[in-house]
Amino acid sequence: MSWGTGLLSIACKNFGAASWERRPFPRSRADQIGLPKWKSDEVREEAQILIFVFVIVLAAATHSVSARTTEVRRINVYVTCDGSDIVGGHLCFAVKEEIITATGFQLVDAMTAKTGIGLHLVSVDASPAPLRKGLTSAVSVTFTFFGGPIEYYDGAQVFLVGSKKIDGIASAIISAVERRATKLRG
Repeated sequence: MSWGTGLLSIACKNFGAASWERRPFPRSRADQIGLPKWKSDEVREEAQILIFVFVIVLAAATHSVSARTTEVRRINVYVTCDGSDIVGGHLCFAVKEEIITATGFQLVDAMTAKTGIGLHLVSVDASPAPLRKGLTSAVSVTFTFFGGPIEYYDGAQVFLVGSKKIDGIASAIISAVERRATKLRG
């Protein structure tokens, strides 16, 4: 009697079995439950597909966790715009779009308990008298740092913005925000 057979016969005696017969183990689970050969192949294929899907999902989850750990810390940027002129409104939209598309920044709707950079744009129509309104705006940009509801003044700039220079001025404002972001990143 082998070691495994001895343990099994002891277990059978302990649980009230009269005798233990040695039976050959079936070759597969399909044989054991009486499935035809072609049915067991289908079951095996389905199991392989499930295992494959599980491995892919596990790999994707592992990759997303490692991608998040190497991600650059995004700086919160809070933007307010005040003014009813056309060019100032377009500049405000362009600045927000550049912040949204930038990798190191996150546009936030309000100053929360988080820290970040505040950007306050105030614009007025500055079109000269002989020209029609809506061609030029004077825009004041104030830069602040915030931590919760408290803001700290960091600087200001004034721009004379023409309708054809909106993208260039928006890039200049974002460059100023990037310089201030280096102070927060430390």
